[in-house]
Amino acid sequence: MCLMEMIFQRASNDRNIRFSEIAETCRLPEDKVELLLMKAMSLELIEGKIGEVDKIVQVKWVTRKNFGYRSNRANERSTGSLGSKR
Repeated sequence: MCLMEMIFQRASNDRNIRFSEIAETCRLPEDKVELLLMKAMSLELIEGKIGEVDKIVQVKWVTRKNFGYRSNRANERSTGSLGSKR
């Protein structure tokens, strides 16, 4: 979920993310980032390309799944929608 929120908070034209940024944000060792990305891709949560040599992931697509209120607020900020209160 940390990875998903991180991607949602970025602009759609700013989706080239260094492994070191992901490791810092998600609080895991940098050598585990590639595994995290592969799992997210296999679950079809994200789509993109992993650059092992440069240690950068280029995220092309992110699924919009409901991960709770906090994630919904992050989605609203990233898309610019105001949302409606019930």
